[in-house]
Amino acid sequence: MSNNVFNDIFGADHAPEVELRYQLIEKIGAIIEAHGYSQIDLIKILGQKQPHVSALMNGKMGEFSSDRLYGFLSKLGAHVHIVCDIPQRVLVAN
Repeated sequence: MSNNVFNDIFGADHAPEVELRYQLIEKIGAIIEAHGYSQIDLIKILGQKQPHVSALMNGKMGEFSSDRLYGFLSKLGAHVHIVCDIPQRVLVAN
């Protein structure tokens, strides 16, 4: 077991994308809760049909790509900032 539950469940290849989508869905949920949006409000704001809004409100990550979630955040008025740390140099084998 690693220190990262996403690695343990989804494997190292898929963990970063799944973790990103999880974080985006958490932020969307916080905005929905803070503003008290209903499903009807979200259908209008996001331009999505009810089943998609329901899946979003229930945190079903598999339904949405990270790009789609960024779009939802934008429609909800959020400003998304991406931070990328410069990693240590990767050693190349001869």
